[in-house]
Amino acid sequence: MISNTISSCWSELTTNKYHLTLVILIFSLITLAVSWYKSAAKPTFPSPPGPRGLPVVGYLPFLGVNLHHQFTKMAQHYGPIFKLNLGSKIHIVISSSELAEVVLREQDDVFANRDPPAAAIDLSHGGQTIVWSNNNSHWRNMRKVLVHEVLSSKNLEASHTFRRVEVGKTVKRVYETIGTEVDLGRIMFVSSLNVVTSMIWGNSLVDGEKRNDLGVELREVLSKIVELVGTANVSDFFPVVSRLDLQGIVREMKRQRTVVEAIFDTIINERMASKGEEAIEREGRKDFLQILLELKEQNTFNTTKIKALFMDTILGATDTTSTMVEWIMAELLRHPKSSPD
Repeated sequence: MISNTISSCWSELTTNKYHLTLVILIFSLITLAVSWYKSAAKPTFPSPPGPRGLPVVGYLPFLGVNLHHQFTKMAQHYGPIFKLNLGSKIHIVISSSELAEVVLREQDDVFANRDPPAAAIDLSHGGQTIVWSNNNSHWRNMRKVLVHEVLSSKNLEASHTFRRVEVGKTVKRVYETIGTEVDLGRIMFVSSLNVVTSMIWGNSLVDGEKRNDLGVELREVLSKIVELVGTANVSDFFPVVSRLDLQGIVREMKRQRTVVEAIFDTIINERMASKGEEAIEREGRKDFLQILLELKEQNTFNTTKIKALFMDTILGATDTTSTMVEWIMAELLRHPKSSPD
């Protein structure tokens, strides 16, 4: 009986040992295959210089808060083009206007494709917006529609009245608050928002009694969206863990995006319910929303693409404008003697 037990245990041990050896052998073969593939895929041309980092995390632990200052010092050491290993990705930094012209103009077709952060992927519904889409037929079609229907000289001239009226209102509001603190960033945000919404769907989004409250709420939401896109995210450096959303950035982006898109949905649904009867005519042309809805009926566009275009347009027109004006005013207040008479 003891002999049978020993024999059984030995047989089981031999079987387990065989399985363990087989697993180790398979794992080793996979590792060798991956290593060979990576070595075979290495480019024959030399890569740019750059600082050495640590295994797995690369140079991530050594990055500071003011990246532009740090990159300037690194460019002085490594030259106008250098690389950084950040997590599992290689980043190339360009720090001269000459190389920037090569990348953004001469070789734009090569470098135009995006590697968007996880937050931007959620914001753009998987790269549906102009900003985060790859250089493909979808991007060219979206850009063509936006440029032709909104940014053309004719349409910008037709919207001159909107801009003039809104600037007049802004000047009046600032004048009425003489002697008190003025949140110029908020005022410029609301003004820019009203101009761009008048252009794309025919009326101001924030006006009347609810102007301040809705303007403040929207500014906070859009500022949060911009902040989330620029936040360092583990998922961007280690895509293998992106599904986990360890920092909750994608979940927060989804919440903020939902707030803005709820407004878009209301505007779109109201226009669809009216069957275009409320479309604003300017210079014999329909507003941008009506044109997009007609393209939707032709199966050229869908609601997601419409909201993506609205998000691009409103973010680009409000956040950058209000931020620029705030910085200009800050510089004028700090250096009043350098301002023009």
